[in-house]
Amino acid sequence: MKGPFDFLAGKERGCAFLKWCLSAVAILMAAPACETVQAPAHATKAILEERHGEWSTRVLYTATEARFRASTWYGERDSAVVLNLDLAPGKCSNYVMTMNVGIPRTAQRSFSSDHLYGQIRVDDKSLHEIKYAYSTEQGQPVVFISFYAFTAGGDLWQELIQGNAVRFKLSAAERNYYLNFTLNGFSSAVTRIQEICIDLQNRTYFPN
Repeated sequence: MKGPFDFLAGKERGCAFLKWCLSAVAILMAAPACETVQAPAHATKAILEERHGEWSTRVLYTATEARFRASTWYGERDSAVVLNLDLAPGKCSNYVMTMNVGIPRTAQRSFSSDHLYGQIRVDDKSLHEIKYAYSTEQGQPVVFISFYAFTAGGDLWQELIQGNAVRFKLSAAERNYYLNFTLNGFSSAVTRIQEICIDLQNRTYFPN
């Protein structure tokens, strides 16, 4: 049976597709108690962009909400996969992990999977179980992956801060998919978005 990520094979693609993918990704907010919230790519603006090794940070906003995002990526023959950690205003310690998978065609329908289970591992450290779901939005060339119950602190977070690479094992349609991301710049990237989030929170609390 053909899986939703079968196109993730091949050689790295050039920078033009990366720029498209980073600008086109929707804002995702995943939480165990509520549905994922998605904003159309064309409605999302990005400001205050900065590089941190192989990671980058930016503030994403629409007319109604903002997100502080740290992200990295890798490219494939027909796609780019972006790994994100987001913070929302007023929730400056609650990092939300998502992935945006650019696909070579637009989705024919909107779809949300059931909760699935995978694994995450930093370098040669311990395996950690993860819970996630993936979805598509009709007319958008992106597969959205939302991870649940991801929290800062604890062993996994320290491994991410100190590690060199993080690897994911995800399953869909009875097939396994392996995704690898660099952690070069991760620590400074997540620190920056938290600082921006806290600064905004302080400015809102003391408006004058």
